[in-house]
Amino acid sequence: MLIDTVEIQGIVIGHVMMLESKHAFYDFDKEFFHRFSKLISMELQKDSSFRRNKGVMYSYFLIDLLKHPGKNTNDIRERLKVMGYNPKETFYVIAIPTVGYSTSDLKMEVILEQMRFLLSGSIYVIYENTIVFLISRNLNQHLSDYEMHQLELYLKANNLKVGISNFYRDLEDTSSFYQQAVSAVLLGITLDASRSIYYFSDYYLYKMLETMEKENPQIQFLIQPGLMKLYLYDQEHGTDFMDTIIEFLKHPGQPASIADALHIHKNTLLYRMGKIKQITDCSFIEGEDFMNYNLSVKIMKYLHLI
Repeated sequence: MLIDTVEIQGIVIGHVMMLESKHAFYDFDKEFFHRFSKLISMELQKDSSFRRNKGVMYSYFLIDLLKHPGKNTNDIRERLKVMGYNPKETFYVIAIPTVGYSTSDLKMEVILEQMRFLLSGSIYVIYENTIVFLISRNLNQHLSDYEMHQLELYLKANNLKVGISNFYRDLEDTSSFYQQAVSAVLLGITLDASRSIYYFSDYYLYKMLETMEKENPQIQFLIQPGLMKLYLYDQEHGTDFMDTIIEFLKHPGQPASIADALHIHKNTLLYRMGKIKQITDCSFIEGEDFMNYNLSVKIMKYLHLI
């Protein structure tokens, strides 16, 4: 058997083996096999994912996780440990897709180099024109308030948008949570372009609506009838009951907070809520009422009706 290494920018990423079969190796086979292994290395370095990451050794493992969803990751975990990277209990992905840096003056490579200092201990890569960071933390440990503050300052100063996935525990799920982080940015910019950091946990319902809309484009028919009546009433009478119900759903059982948010007196709030209950024919006593109306508000925001 002949064995040789496959290297990318000096990093061994695999091995090639050749076995004797119907005859013994010739004298020149060893040199031929070595040249063949070098050729494989050269071809792999043409891949943009490998070429753009400047030999950062952990990046190759992250690329493998992103390219091969569901892959058994036991070997990857062991090799990362050997290389000095000890994964914690949970992971999450931070991503800056093309739309997240399109208005910035910085190049991707510069953003990557600067952000890796803000997100210390992370694995990072440029993949599919997206800057990707894999963060590993213990279950109850997250990025500190200081880290998040510094990250937000940097993002705002450079017109950047990032998405942060939910946490997960199995490395083989990395590709799915990468998609979460990207989706958070795409949905977040559409719904609230003023933000710099978008958490998928804030947009998962919108992602569900996006998926539903692909199968049935008439998702407006799912809006709770009472809320649609209220929306049409505002359109016809020039009232702002929709603003009131939205704040009411945000702060249930907190009339003072609702009145402050709307800049109205509590008595005015009581009057408006009386009219809203009359128009919607809903008393807003049951928890299901709050759930249904909240979901309908999300649908209307997704459709840019409000």
